[in-house]
Amino acid sequence: MDQTASIAFQGDDVSRPVKDRLKSGIERARAAMARGAGNDDAYALRPDQISVFQDMIEFLADAAERQASDELAMGRIILPSRTGKTVVAGKCLAACGLTATFIVPTKTLLEQAVIDLTVLLPNVPVGYYYADGKNIVAHGVNVITYQSLIGFWEADGQLPEELATSAVVFADEGHTSMTAKRMEALTRGFDADAPRLAMTATPDYNFDRMLEKYFPALIHELSLAEAMELDLLAPERTWVYEVDVDASQVRMIAGSYDGGDIGSIMSAAPFFKMAQLIRYSEENINRSTLICCASRQQASDLLAYLIKFRPKGRPLPALIDKDTPKDDRRRIIEAYERGAIDTIINVRAMLMGWNSPRCKVLIDLAPSTSHVLAMQKYFRPMTKWGDEEARIYIIMPSSLPKIPLLPTDFFLYGSGEYECGELIAPGARKKREDGENEVKHRLTPVAGVSLKSRIVLSQKFERPKLDPKDREQLRAVCLSNPAIGPGRICGYNAFRWLYFNHELFKGHGWQLLRFIGVASDKMKYLNFMAGLFAEAARNKYFEIVGMSVGEQRNVDDVSCYDDAALFIAMICRGSNCEDEDIQASSRGLFGPAAIPAPDECLDMKEMRFSVMAAMAKLPWNQKLVIQYRFGLNGYDELSTEEIAERFNIYRRSVSRGRVWQIARKAERQLRHPARKKFLKIYRER
Repeated sequence: MDQTASIAFQGDDVSRPVKDRLKSGIERARAAMARGAGNDDAYALRPDQISVFQDMIEFLADAAERQASDELAMGRIILPSRTGKTVVAGKCLAACGLTATFIVPTKTLLEQAVIDLTVLLPNVPVGYYYADGKNIVAHGVNVITYQSLIGFWEADGQLPEELATSAVVFADEGHTSMTAKRMEALTRGFDADAPRLAMTATPDYNFDRMLEKYFPALIHELSLAEAMELDLLAPERTWVYEVDVDASQVRMIAGSYDGGDIGSIMSAAPFFKMAQLIRYSEENINRSTLICCASRQQASDLLAYLIKFRPKGRPLPALIDKDTPKDDRRRIIEAYERGAIDTIINVRAMLMGWNSPRCKVLIDLAPSTSHVLAMQKYFRPMTKWGDEEARIYIIMPSSLPKIPLLPTDFFLYGSGEYECGELIAPGARKKREDGENEVKHRLTPVAGVSLKSRIVLSQKFERPKLDPKDREQLRAVCLSNPAIGPGRICGYNAFRWLYFNHELFKGHGWQLLRFIGVASDKMKYLNFMAGLFAEAARNKYFEIVGMSVGEQRNVDDVSCYDDAALFIAMICRGSNCEDEDIQASSRGLFGPAAIPAPDECLDMKEMRFSVMAAMAKLPWNQKLVIQYRFGLNGYDELSTEEIAERFNIYRRSVSRGRVWQIARKAERQLRHPARKKFLKIYRER
């Protein structure tokens, strides 16, 4: 890493307006990108990280152009754990040379972030503030816990100057920021022009706490399945064992199992015996292991059991929970890394921030219905380490009041069945079809314990009777929840959390979408619902984009069909259209709008809907520029100069060049394979 980053940090004059500082930072970043500086060290960005880095820079550039009347620049970055979010953030700060605050939920994550940022930003001050240490710095990066942030805000009604003057604010593990107190400090404690970037792997904590409600701008998103396909995570195998112990009386608290209840039930001998057999099996005995327990008592009992029954000569297991002293925790982790300890038993500890490539076996004795907890837990062995496989073993009681989340709920696309031990990795299913990836079953000699050899995605152990191709069946399942009606549907995120109780299908909305093969995407969801409830889906789109009644009438105009056709042709063609091409009238290219035959009306309506759905995720400025440039949805077709003038109506001083940049970025977004494929369906009719 060259020294320009550290010099630039000293040059970030905090007395200047934040927007001016952002513009200077963007200039530095683009100059560094042009000469390739800062990406030739041990932390060089991978291709997938470079795209995140570039989107971060563009978001900061957009924030620098915002007007005082605009809302705060609140954006979100959704990346799976173990894909280097902190590395990309550090590279962004190094390139821009902007002072920043990095907010994390725990002391452990704070210590880890300080270490990472110190390496990523040599000669740049990295400060910290939490209960056990206080060293805030100027002209650098400060790492602080959410709790300390609230403490400053509630005590003084303001943050220390070193924090309050930050040009950029990162909210790490963004799903933990969505409480009233934290959001108040986050939104009001820093300069109004400083962009806030939330980074997380789990954007939906629950229906009320979804990240996009608080950080509406989507900067970058990479799904788990995409990360697996890109070979960014360790290849993985899963096994599920069910113990014949009735857990139907386990209490549910806020949608999750009561930890004391589940821990007490799972302290029975068959659970511990299975954990011992799996841990010290021939294929796992030399693999470093993490065992998750639901309660402190369950963990203590398991620790005593494994100490007593571990094979002769094997290292003693260790226990870590939230009450483990910091020095003891550090000692255990260091011993684990050098192989002196090969088994750690934990109770809701080490699920965030801890990153050990050595950990390649997870034994789960703490079933969970929480997306956040389940994902954090299953990611522990997923750190890429050569060709080493991650092995996840789920041990659970029978008759739980709600089926827990399994790794297959996160790591696989679409519907179908997963056979226990099947490899989840790029090309793994193709290899299996070719006979190159045989599945090894692990039967159990323990009485009352059965191996679930086949797991049906979305329903775990029971195949739904629903036919994914039968529209009437799909309508019936959707209508089983009162939030859905013939004339109304809910938004994508709300739908994911709905529970459907029908004889053909029982499960949440996200499970239904997965079972029928609809990808986790707003556009795909709207398209799917349009096939079942056309008018309701149309109205929902208008509601999302805030379109007026007059604008809706323009969209319904038959001539908009021509505009949509030209737009789809240009996007699917993938060429860089010149101004004169864009300015050419769609009606001039296609001829006068003819009155369609009755059987063509539906196709026209679907095409217009596809265009609107494709643009649903674009920021408002990109959406507006595209509609003006192509004359879509009833808007007049304008040149870049005219669009710049029109933006002045919205009190945004935008140059012709800036309009061109916005349009290019929007076109890149629309040429993403998922959106391009979505539009291409109508292009090829």
